[in-house]
Amino acid sequence: MFECSLDGLTLKRIFEALKDTCTEVNFVCDADGCTMQAMDDSHVALVSTNWGVDMFHKYRCDSQVTLGLSVATILKATQPVKTNKHIVHLSTLKGTDEDEEVLHIAIEDPERTDTWHMEVALLSVVQERLRIPDEPYACVCTVDAKEFQELLRYIHSIAESVRIRGEKDSLVLSAKGENLSVTRVIHAPDMQCSEVFEQDFAVRYLSNFVKGASLCERLEIAMTHGTPMRFTFPLPSPGQQSAAVMSIDSDEVSSLRFYVAPKIDEE
Repeated sequence: MFECSLDGLTLKRIFEALKDTCTEVNFVCDADGCTMQAMDDSHVALVSTNWGVDMFHKYRCDSQVTLGLSVATILKATQPVKTNKHIVHLSTLKGTDEDEEVLHIAIEDPERTDTWHMEVALLSVVQERLRIPDEPYACVCTVDAKEFQELLRYIHSIAESVRIRGEKDSLVLSAKGENLSVTRVIHAPDMQCSEVFEQDFAVRYLSNFVKGASLCERLEIAMTHGTPMRFTFPLPSPGQQSAAVMSIDSDEVSSLRFYVAPKIDEE
């Protein structure tokens, strides 16, 4: 038996953040919560998410269940969700029986006592489960999520790649476009950087990732030379519009994470 209830706006924003990276996903749910991992078609970017039971208003999962979902379909199903008052109920039950082909969705508006009822077909999604390295990162800092989103949007209008440099107390982004070069220094008081280095990344991937900015106040950026950069968005608890500032470098915190490989110097 699997059933849960969570804030509708949180669910909708998570899938909005996923839509440009992956089209189909497997959510694996058990007694501890739900996890998901998927790669983009080019195998440059990886997304993973962990939903602990503290993220839900109600949660029950008697045995492990895999929910194969279309990202576009879930976005269509959550279109009625407009405010943080909406509660979404998910269940694999059909009456008292387990339904292996359909995810039952109810969207409740407590203020109007209105409820939507939907059925979403479950998919058979074939995905390889990858091992994500758990070695400590050389540079870790947090930045204002929405400001960083605006910065990347601006850089994307200038260039296709961005160079990111980790320093003792700052993160430096630089890009070079046609007839224009820009550099932005972000002072990060909480920066932990054991070595100074820089790497180049495709801006389009980073721009897609920071669509998760609506989920939290600050995002964590973690880098090590020669390895994928990680963006971590902490997920809000029930009743929160966005996650508050917290220590998010922990697998115990419900989060949405994106990884992207640095560009390879072909010279």
